[in-house]
Amino acid sequence: MYNPPPYSIAIHLYESMLEELGIIMQQLFLDANSRRLLRLLRERGISYIDSVVEKGAIRFPEVESELELDTDGVARVIESLEKSGVLERIVERSLYSCPECGDACFQVKTACSSCGSPELLVGQVIEHLTCGHIDFDNAFLWEDRLRCPKCGRHLRAIGVDYRRIGRAFKCLKCGAISPVANELYRCRNCGSENIKDKLKILHLHRFKVNKEALSSIGDVPEKLYLLSRNLESEGIIVEFDKSVKGSSGVYHTFTLSIKYPGSGNSSPDLVMDIVPMDDPSKRKSEVLAFYVKAIDVPIGRKALAVYPKIGEEFRKLLSTIRVELIEAENFDLLVDKISEHIRNGEKPINLGKNLGKLK
Repeated sequence: MYNPPPYSIAIHLYESMLEELGIIMQQLFLDANSRRLLRLLRERGISYIDSVVEKGAIRFPEVESELELDTDGVARVIESLEKSGVLERIVERSLYSCPECGDACFQVKTACSSCGSPELLVGQVIEHLTCGHIDFDNAFLWEDRLRCPKCGRHLRAIGVDYRRIGRAFKCLKCGAISPVANELYRCRNCGSENIKDKLKILHLHRFKVNKEALSSIGDVPEKLYLLSRNLESEGIIVEFDKSVKGSSGVYHTFTLSIKYPGSGNSSPDLVMDIVPMDDPSKRKSEVLAFYVKAIDVPIGRKALAVYPKIGEEFRKLLSTIRVELIEAENFDLLVDKISEHIRNGEKPINLGKNLGKLK
């Protein structure tokens, strides 16, 4: 009976090449998900990607659900397309943000600037220049005229014996009237309270799609796209750059996802990565990157398609977890082999019996 190698072995392999492997896996992540976002921009004719702030995090709700990535993952993909010139960052608005958690939703508490009491009224204020009395304008109303509630004199003309100060706050506790009140901003997310001077400024961006740059960047190679159309005409469902949740909770993206006609599985029947191996110095890292993904995802069939062919040590490593290996000398030949591989079987290939053919 087949017993997969302990997960700790994979972790050890991963840790032994953490820096190199991390760079490779990050690039694979960005390449696959950048293609998915490029396709989304094309298919929907999106001109702008808007951002919102929610619980201290900058989110892109318009594309998050489509990419099936968390907030950080989407931000990394958008940043990669910004660097490539497809997206242009524009400051849409500036908001006060909490210095503790970064959120931008506040409850503003006001208090008297003299005694600190929260018992305030706000209104339009008049100053009687003759006696110096200051109060809300409704306190000066007497029948159809204005009269000072302090000295009893009628107010004759604005600018002569009285003036309108404008909007001001009146404290019900100490009676002070002031054009300003103390403001305390209570964050609705974390509950911290700060005066305005302590708040930070948060820029919310929108990203403009550069249509010219978008059209100049290639998507799925034509031959691979035609293969997918032919397979779909036979009832085989093909998805490019499919994200699959691993047992660890991490999402892994594969170049191809395959579901056969009549499959009752909610997840793909087969996932496949197509990886160029023309740089010998990177082969080990690229094979290990796929090895870790293959161990983590709970999919019955996992395939790695490579060009040119890789060495025997890599074949043996992949065979320990029953990875279906497809090799060719160039990309065009590889696509032909992928087509044959997908069409010829819905059962996992026993690589142990076929290693000799791969030498």
